[in-house]
Amino acid sequence: MEGIKILELENTVHLIPEEFIAEIDNDQLEEINISLLTKKGDKVPDKVGINLGQAKKNSRLESVLTILKSRLTLFPDTFLVYTDDQFKFNFRKDEASSSITTEDSKTLGKYLKHRIGIDFESPVLMSDLEKYGRTDIKLTKFNDNVFYLDFSAKKSDNFIKNIKIKRFKSLKDINTNLEDINLLIGGNNSGKSSFLQALHFGISCGQSLKKYQNKGLSTTISYEELFYRPINNIKNLGYLGVLGRKKEKEEKEDKHIEIIYENRKNSDLIVDIETGRARGPSLGIGISKDDEFSKVLFNLKNSYSYYVTGVAGIQSSETLLSPGLVKEAAVKGSSNSVFRNIIYLLSKDKCKYKLFSLYLKKIFPNIELKIEFDELDDKEIIIEAKNEYGSYYSIDSFGTSILQTIQILSYIFLFNPSIIILDEPDAHLHPDNQIKIVELLYQVSKLFKIQLIISTHSKYILDYMLPNSNLIWMANGEIKKYINEARNEKYADLLSDIGSLSDITNLNEIKYLCITEDAKTDMFKILLESSGFNMREVKIWSYKTCSNLKTAKLISDFMKLNFPDLRIIIHRDRDYLSEEFIENEKTEFLKYDINLFIPERIDIESYFCSPEHINTLYPELTIEIINDTIKEISIEKKDIYLKDAINGKIDFESKIKKDLNVGQISVEITNSYDTNYLRLIKGKKLLNILKDKLKNKTENKNNLKLDKITEFLNNEFLYGLL
Repeated sequence: MEGIKILELENTVHLIPEEFIAEIDNDQLEEINISLLTKKGDKVPDKVGINLGQAKKNSRLESVLTILKSRLTLFPDTFLVYTDDQFKFNFRKDEASSSITTEDSKTLGKYLKHRIGIDFESPVLMSDLEKYGRTDIKLTKFNDNVFYLDFSAKKSDNFIKNIKIKRFKSLKDINTNLEDINLLIGGNNSGKSSFLQALHFGISCGQSLKKYQNKGLSTTISYEELFYRPINNIKNLGYLGVLGRKKEKEEKEDKHIEIIYENRKNSDLIVDIETGRARGPSLGIGISKDDEFSKVLFNLKNSYSYYVTGVAGIQSSETLLSPGLVKEAAVKGSSNSVFRNIIYLLSKDKCKYKLFSLYLKKIFPNIELKIEFDELDDKEIIIEAKNEYGSYYSIDSFGTSILQTIQILSYIFLFNPSIIILDEPDAHLHPDNQIKIVELLYQVSKLFKIQLIISTHSKYILDYMLPNSNLIWMANGEIKKYINEARNEKYADLLSDIGSLSDITNLNEIKYLCITEDAKTDMFKILLESSGFNMREVKIWSYKTCSNLKTAKLISDFMKLNFPDLRIIIHRDRDYLSEEFIENEKTEFLKYDINLFIPERIDIESYFCSPEHINTLYPELTIEIINDTIKEISIEKKDIYLKDAINGKIDFESKIKKDLNVGQISVEITNSYDTNYLRLIKGKKLLNILKDKLKNKTENKNNLKLDKITEFLNNEFLYGLL
């Protein structure tokens, strides 16, 4: 982020302006913890400290931070304070009361109460600080005149450490750990959406229970009354579309949904969901206990989780809704219908809106929102955005990438959830902006203590985030074993390099995995098909370094772990390798159950230059004509082809020999060229020239299409692998 640097203090990430980084004097760095409680630590002082204003009827906002006299000497009379949420304040010291505060002590009171989330006129209570997750403020001295204030909420103890999901949609029984940042990958129909929905659905069911049965542990609720409904048909919530009740003695199996959450204090909470006993579509909801964890997880005022499904277009207009209705729509995942309302609510909180705007500009530097609404006269909220040319247009006329970024950031800054669930935030974003938004998400997660669950198909997101994230790889409604290896850097590199994530995850029905070092795979596919392979059983990947033995072993280990029955074939061109080297390579690859395919000539394209293959497709071109044309090209391009061959041979020999006789290599190849040119010319270079010359010798003079199956492309080595 331009202008902002990451600073780690005691393993906590903070965002600091570059101007302050320059002010840091490492010799003066010192931290001061300031308690907001009484000396006993059991309550907040009534009319002093953070509640100083409660002693003054007309100044209830006044607040000061009480400092031990022995520590008061650390502070000058006036100084600058930069906060963890990127605000700057001018502070002053008051030796008489042994305290520090802003120039106007009301400013500090307003700032702290805003962050805690209470009314400005109300006193700060112990329960308020406990809900916020912080009973102290930490000041770090950067130098004599600059301090850093950290009042970030410590919510991480109630982050979800583990989740178990049983009998929900396509998920029969899965169990996985969660960390601060989690990446969910998998092909289509792998169960990713079911996982995200289940995580959010269990929490929203607990909220619904709390709303309609405040003190009880179970109730029956109409399906329409639920906070969040993943699908319209209630019965299809159950495993494979069947939802029932808990197993009775005479029944063979359970048909109810069970979702178990465990926090980092090892406190677990079970949410049971079954068909309700009331008339009409309803659910029976039960929770295992009503403890501190349940109060956090099912909090009605501050929703624990928000599910951001992505922007599928927003309405052309919106009327103003109450904050409660806006929040309800957001919890339901229906934010598209309240897109403007969310931004409007955010704009009413100047502190949060300033942060939101700051982060938005990190991705779209020229973006600027203009919000117009008069609560006395207007019905509809008008929001316009400035385009790159400086003109303002209605927000619904902008592209999905801008709308999606606004949506994600507005959720974070307006609702400040404990966990945010993002379903493919990379959709519609350019790769550069994909990196920018996940970089921001990473920093926001650390700064505001938000747990992230991100479903993605993006190679760029995986590449950027995997080293610092927990990977959850799903296939066929199950979590793959690889989950336990995700932090291994070698596998991270493999996953981020190997192509689209759907290629990795959709291998369950595949018998042969064929990997080529060529960027284009069409000709390898034709060669395989000509050799008898059923292409419905074959997956072809392009992976540049696949012929490196170390990489090949990594691929083999990875596939054995997850797809033990998969057979692996790796293609590398012959180029100018020696026969001895080729045989040794094949032997080494076989040790890892990998069949190494090396063409008889220089490359795969050489097969398609075969006179027999061309003659089969174009009978008017005789074998003699084709051979003569190839000979003609070899003479015309001799200098180029010789240079390629000599350089290629030198490149190979230099990797296996210390003493290299370059002159001898040059002489040997030059002397053998006229009789051995077919084994020296690269098919990649010969093929197009050959097609151009031969088309003039056909009847219709059209371009030749040589990428077709013929019996002469049947490769004995490949056929032997069937």
